[in-house]
Amino acid sequence: VNYYVKHLIQDLDGNFSPNLEWLVEHSDPKIIRHSTVILFSDVLWHRVASYKFILSKIYFLLILGVFITGQSALLNHKLGESQTLGEDIAMSSCRVFNYIFSMCKLIISQSNKLFRDLGEGEIR
Repeated sequence: VNYYVKHLIQDLDGNFSPNLEWLVEHSDPKIIRHSTVILFSDVLWHRVASYKFILSKIYFLLILGVFITGQSALLNHKLGESQTLGEDIAMSSCRVFNYIFSMCKLIISQSNKLFRDLGEGEIR
């Protein structure tokens, strides 16, 4: 059996087609289990979504590693010992890195959502 799923994935203009979203909103398990729907959702996942998903997880692990380094690994001292200047600089650098690279991503994504909602008239 041949399945032609091109028009399920993209519309006539070559843009992403909202067909999968419509099928999910319809909430019919018989339609979602159809082999054509499974095929085109797998194509979307393996060619488009998995790359972004993996990149976001690598980014998260990088931020988490820097956070752990700056918060706990640099703070292992015996009772009564003070930190050296190098340890203070390393801890501050880790914290600045986390604030810049995690907060900038959040600020950009929230700003994009805000301006999109303002443009669509969703916010009054």
